[in-house]
Amino acid sequence: MKETIDIPVSVTYRIEDGKIIETRRKVKKIPADVIASILYRHFKQEERNKKCCTS
Repeated sequence: MKETIDIPVSVTYRIEDGKIIETRRKVKKIPADVIASILYRHFKQEERNKKCCTS
């Protein structure tokens, strides 16, 4: 089984007696390896940008 991470897409709150209560929450289950590849590409691109601009 693949490990997934729940990403909240939309959350609805209501205020009752001065307290914020979460009423409805829509989440998307995204595979962890997809998130890891996005982060890897993002940080790899940042490293490339640092190298070209510092010299």
